[in-house]
Amino acid sequence: MSSNPSPEQSLDKQPPAPQQPVPPSNIHAGFDPHSGQSWLFPVDFVTPDYLPLIVEKTLYHNSLVILPNRFEVSFVAAVVMHNVYRWYPFGKVVFICSNRKATQDQRAACDRLMKFVPSDVVDMALKPHERVRNWATKRAFFITSHTMAGEMARQEAERVGMRKIKLVVIEDPQLDVRAHSAIIQKLTEMGANFRVLCVTTTHGKTVEPAQLKQWHISNIELQWGNPQEKPDEWLMNKKEISNIVTVLGAVMDGLLAELQLLTQRYLANLHACKQIANTSLFETITADHIRQERTRYELSVLTGVVRKNHFEVMRNFHMAEKLVLAHRILARDGVVALMDYFHLQNDALGQADSELSAFLHKVRQGVYTAPHPKFTTLDNFLREFFQVWVRRWHHETF
Repeated sequence: MSSNPSPEQSLDKQPPAPQQPVPPSNIHAGFDPHSGQSWLFPVDFVTPDYLPLIVEKTLYHNSLVILPNRFEVSFVAAVVMHNVYRWYPFGKVVFICSNRKATQDQRAACDRLMKFVPSDVVDMALKPHERVRNWATKRAFFITSHTMAGEMARQEAERVGMRKIKLVVIEDPQLDVRAHSAIIQKLTEMGANFRVLCVTTTHGKTVEPAQLKQWHISNIELQWGNPQEKPDEWLMNKKEISNIVTVLGAVMDGLLAELQLLTQRYLANLHACKQIANTSLFETITADHIRQERTRYELSVLTGVVRKNHFEVMRNFHMAEKLVLAHRILARDGVVALMDYFHLQNDALGQADSELSAFLHKVRQGVYTAPHPKFTTLDNFLREFFQVWVRRWHHETF
């Protein structure tokens, strides 16, 4: 006879509460009050007037900075990294980017603009055990997103040095949102207290509010060159798509219908042999689908299941795939492309089909030189487009 457990025993068996991020005991730990009274900005380079203002804001706020060119992005990143490096004599700064070439370029920019102590700098394209040692001894890190994500998965004892990170600079954060968000979240959970700077040159890129929250962004800086001018439309990364319907015409529709009838003969044969599914929706059948079914059939033959009409099945597969692709070429590119396709794909099985040969002979003798109707539509569209721009130019000039 079992007795009921005491309240103390019941509480002991409850699952542990989820682990919460550990806040640092002192958010300004390691800050040098003497160096922190000022921040440095290089004056040996010709830069726009707005760059010092952007640098000052990013030093005191987690920022997303969008600038018109790669030099200004590298410039802001180098200046901010060097100042945080000065303010925290034992802290660490990390530059993260999706590809190694960009990390190398940023390291070169830092050497040219505001140089670190050489013994404190490391490119983390190293072996795993070397990276562990560098987290304990180095202060300025240049690392790819993939490598940094792997470092976040290390054992707790191997990540002690990461708690001293005071600045995370991410170039083009929109290229790998998930990895960059995970890196910032992991560092936060470890108890690190750090500034975040995201820099990019991609204008018009939509950034969701949830992403800004995950990156701890509280300030956005956008510049396109001259602050007094608005960005031109061509600078904005947006799409305006208008569907243009092209009427194929009676001749093209007739050719497509006739070629479809030729193709459906072989599809019907394959359906009768239970090699493909229902062929009533011709538009949904692709050459890749037929190729996959043929591969499946060939694998069954290798297991010893050989049909009596094996040659006939293979011939139907070959011709069905060939004619389905020809139908798509005729509809998309026109008669000339169709004839070029059959010229390159001229084989014995195709020549043996008398109906197909008669169809190609009729096409060759009739409308071989006729272009696809879409080229006429394109010609009309371009003429209208440039006429509008010429009229607008005359209006603005005179």
